[in-house]
Order: sequence, then structure tokens, then C-alpha cells
Amino acid sequence: MTDTEKLIQSGSKDTMPTGKQVFVMTLVLCLCAIGFIILCALDDAKMEEFGHVTVSHDASVECRIGEVSIGKQILLRDCYAFIPGESIRWWDVTVLLEDETSGESVSIPTYMVERSDMKQYFADGDETYLRVGFEANVKASKLELSTHNYKILLFYNNNDANLYIDTGYVLTKKGIER
Repeated sequence: MTDTEKLIQSGSKDTMPTGKQVFVMTLVLCLCAIGFIILCALDDAKMEEFGHVTVSHDASVECRIGEVSIGKQILLRDCYAFIPGESIRWWDVTVLLEDETSGESVSIPTYMVERSDMKQYFADGDETYLRVGFEANVKASKLELSTHNYKILLFYNNNDANLYIDTGYVLTKKGIER
């Protein structure tokens, strides 16, 4: 066997991936694909047009928009909404932003958050208030905050209540105002 043939034969042994290497490469590719899909899904968490909303004035919903941060994303954190004394079986709140200029509303991605801290704030606070929290976020580029203000409304659907609530907060380019 010539030196060239030996080199080709030894090189082919070193360059052939083992079963373990194939498994690791496949796993890495799958994880990259899953990560890409998740990023696309998060990016696709878009606002949806909601049209004009009629606020429910007879509702006794306690609500708070806690912390708001404005950067590339607008984040609403440390929020809650509930009807005092209501035992919440079904928990669903959606944040709506109503353009004060046009009156049109859009829903933004809203996520339910358990609030174990709530029972300390209310006299009848037991597990009743565990499922009252929510957070919301939207890309700042999706809104016209430099020229428009947005009323923060809630679609309160806990226990199938179906109420539109004016929180009393307004989102501006500086943050929120009451």
C-alpha cells in the first residue's frame, strides 16, 4: 500500500462521524430549530384590532397597572384585576389599548400571573386572590407613542364575566398617567 493510499484510508476513518457525534449534531440542530420557532412565535405575538369598545360602568372590578417600562418593548408588570370576594374559577384578562385620538382599540399579548402576595392586601385575602395577576407586552414600534396616547382598558373574562374595564391609566411616551 502506498503512502497516499494509507493517508486516504486513515483520513477517511478520522472524518467519519461516530453514532454519538451524529446524535449530538442532530440534537443541536433540533434545539436550534425549536429556538427559532419559539423566537418566531414570540415575535408573532402581535396586537389584534379590537375596534370600538363600550366600557362596563356598572362593574366593581379592582384593578392596578403596576410597573411600566418602555424601550424596544412596552412591558406592563405587577398588574391585577378582580371583583372583591369573587372566587375565581376561570382566569382570563386581556389588555386593550384604546387610541385616544381615533377611539380604536387593539389587544396586546397578555399573560396570567399568580399573585401570592395579594392575600396580604385584602381583609378577606385567602387563595381567592391568587389568580388575579397579569402582565402584558408589545413591541414599541407597533404603537405611535410619540404622537398618540392610549387608554389602558381590560377585557375581564374571569368566570366568564365578559366586562370591558377602563383602568383609569393612560399610556404615554413617558410611561403611564392616571
